[in-house]
Amino acid sequence: MRKFLLILSAALFGAFSLAQEFITIGSGSTTGVYFPVATGMAKLVNDAGVGLRANARSTGGSVANINAI
Repeated sequence: MRKFLLILSAALFGAFSLAQEFITIGSGSTTGVYFPVATGMAKLVNDAGVGLRANARSTGGSVANINAI
């Protein structure tokens, strides 16, 4: 029984470690300064391997980002 519980807990831990959270980083237009910054931030998050997946999204700017929250 103890081996079974050990195997079960290891399987559950492995399943939870594969779960990922998704975040979107809102920026201004693609021709502005903030979109490349948001894209770079998303790349850093994705390369870190911490269970987060990020993408950068072109938005209408600060007001649109606040309204999206």
